[in-house]
Amino acid sequence: MGWGALLAIFAFCPIGLLLVLGLQVINPRSAKAWFRPSWHLNPFNFRQPLQFFHLGAYVCLAQALVVLARLAVSPVSFYVEALVPLVMATGILLGLQLVTLVFGAKIEHRA
Repeated sequence: MGWGALLAIFAFCPIGLLLVLGLQVINPRSAKAWFRPSWHLNPFNFRQPLQFFHLGAYVCLAQALVVLARLAVSPVSFYVEALVPLVMATGILLGLQLVTLVFGAKIEHRA
């Protein structure tokens, strides 16, 4: 894997999230209004899809910190694939911000 693949992953995450959540906007099982991502809401309430992707982004971020910390203390040399979780986390968090801008009418600004 090279740096171009990392760039592709970073670009795909927000666009893919926008497409997936765009389908959820028209899904009749989805809540009428979505809450902004919050640690106080259930991430497994599938009527509120932003919560699940928010959790997923932070899981990827935690994985990235562990992988990079392990690389820092081990004799293994740096490899590009170690940055995949970090790139995915930042792409998903950026995608969540993009979703709140594009589908702002669907977002409830209190939780």
